[in-house]
Amino acid sequence: MHRQWLLLAAIPIGLAACSGRPSPSDAFRSWLGQVEQCHLDGMKAALSQESLRQVEALSNALRGMVPKDRQGTFHILTELCRGYQKGSMEVLDEHVDGDQATLRVKTRDKTVEARLVREEGAWKLDFASLMRQAVSGSFGLRPPEQTPSRNPGTSAEAAPSTRAPGGDGSGTEAPVR
Repeated sequence: MHRQWLLLAAIPIGLAACSGRPSPSDAFRSWLGQVEQCHLDGMKAALSQESLRQVEALSNALRGMVPKDRQGTFHILTELCRGYQKGSMEVLDEHVDGDQATLRVKTRDKTVEARLVREEGAWKLDFASLMRQAVSGSFGLRPPEQTPSRNPGTSAEAAPSTRAPGGDGSGTEAPVR
C-alpha cells in the first residue's frame, strides 16, 4: 500500500517535468520569430522587465532625433527588425542556473551569448546584454541602408573642413595652414 501512495505522489512531479514549458532556447527562438515578423508587442512581451524599461527609455530619448514624420511610430525594436536578417541566428546550446540562462548563439560570423532570466515562471530576454554585443557588430545585424543626401553632390561624411574662421570678425573663413 505504501508503494502505491509513493507512485501516486510521483505522478504530479513527472507531469510537471513534462508540462511543455518553454526552455530558454524556445523563448529565444520565439522572440526571434517576433523580430522576423516585426511584431512590436510580441518583442516587448519577451523582454525582462528591466530590459523593457531600458528599451522604452532609449526609444523615448531617440524619438526626438528622428524625422518628425516618423516620431509617432519610432521604436528601437522596430529599427532592430529592419536590420535583422531572417535565419542569421542559431541557438547552439544553453546553460541554465536557477532563474538565469545563457545561450550560445551563432550569428553570421561569430558566436555570442544571449542571457535570459525567469520572471513569473517564464523565460525573458536580457536585451541589454544583446545590445552590447550588437554595438560591437556581432548580433546578426546588417548596417542600415544609406539614405540619399538631400543636397545632390554632397555627402554627410564629407571630409573635414580645411578652413578656419577668419579672425577679423567678418565670419568668413581663412585657409588653414
